[in-house]
Amino acid sequence: MSDVDDAVQETLLIITRQLRALRVVASFSGWLWRIVQRECRRLERRVFGFESLDEDKMEDWLMARPDETLHCDLVRALESLPNHYRDIILLRDFDEQTIREIAANIQLTIPATKSRLHRARQLMREYLMFDMGERDKPEDLAPPTET
Repeated sequence: MSDVDDAVQETLLIITRQLRALRVVASFSGWLWRIVQRECRRLERRVFGFESLDEDKMEDWLMARPDETLHCDLVRALESLPNHYRDIILLRDFDEQTIREIAANIQLTIPATKSRLHRARQLMREYLMFDMGERDKPEDLAPPTET
């Protein structure tokens, strides 16, 4: 059996085990995509010997955060974005518009819209990863404070 077959089989096993945890049917495709993406990363690390990606650490960090704190972190990350990036994330992830609808709304081509959305999400991720690094510093590594 090939590594790809193993990744597909593992993905299907995860889906069958976790399907009951899915709360909203409309989010199935995104949920499935995350499972496939995670399995592909595991395969990539195994085949090419890569270390664990920062995104895995980020996901663990996000999952361990209380909902209220995570909400505040996400709001701060959104507020840190330039308007054109914030708007595209709000249209896609909150208003649930399609890429085609967003492109028409902001008068960009579909490829330019996809590119802007990708960059906006990348900036949010960078903001959150920086925040993650700053909060998880041990006391002795944090800059000294004046008393």
